[in-house]
Amino acid sequence: MKLLTLNTHSWIEESPLEKLEAIKVQLLADSYDVISLQEVNQSMDAEEAEVDSFFIAPNQDTVIKKDNFAFLLQQELKKEGLEYYWSWVPSHIGYDQYDEGIAILTRFKVTNARGILLSRKDDYTDYHTRKALEVSFQASERNYLVYGLHLSWWQDETESYPFLYEWNKLVEAWEAEARAGGCILLMGDFNNPAHIEKEGYSVVSKHPHLKDAYLDATVKNGSHTVVKKIDGWENNSDLLRIDYIFVSSNLSVYSYETVFDGRTTPVVSDHFGVKVEIG
Repeated sequence: MKLLTLNTHSWIEESPLEKLEAIKVQLLADSYDVISLQEVNQSMDAEEAEVDSFFIAPNQDTVIKKDNFAFLLQQELKKEGLEYYWSWVPSHIGYDQYDEGIAILTRFKVTNARGILLSRKDDYTDYHTRKALEVSFQASERNYLVYGLHLSWWQDETESYPFLYEWNKLVEAWEAEARAGGCILLMGDFNNPAHIEKEGYSVVSKHPHLKDAYLDATVKNGSHTVVKKIDGWENNSDLLRIDYIFVSSNLSVYSYETVFDGRTTPVVSDHFGVKVEIG
């Protein structure tokens, strides 16, 4: 099974339609089975889109606008014969003009999707409000729960340890399924670097039901996903690995690779993507 996570920074990037096209080309080339996208934006004042039966709404009141980045991508792929079930949940207003959220696209028929409030904050106008997108499906006679994530920093200016609070809420959502032998995939931007000890990455990586795909992969090609100062990391001078795919301990990881990093695939965001193959 091929997995991809990418913080798209959609509509904020220069030449966003060209970058949407570049993402489409790469997805057509690799035919991923599960894709998690973060910072998937749509204009708040855009017209409502007419979605097809491949869209699985996480909430009854979810509205997809015509410029929703994931919707446009899904429609373009469908024109090329690559069909994805997909879902999208908004978390908060981004850049004063967008509904900002998380999308998951999968080749497998989705049996359920839901948005889960993770943060203490529940104010749509506040970017500290964070949600997870949960999608479930069956593949190879196994039950999968996939979580698209864009989590908070370990510390911020408004509250203590927001990441830890969100992490504990997330574990509540999937731990029972993991104990029952289900397969868990956590995919997204965790905003916690792997090289900093005793913070968010350490908490996640020590969970007994999970493993970091990067560490477990037989073949590795690339590692870090942020190389410069970006939104939320304005003082950064390090190479950061903050975008992850964590998988259940009962899954094998064959390969890990950074994509959209300027090597063999173009840079399309302020984050690189992560491509993982599991079995």
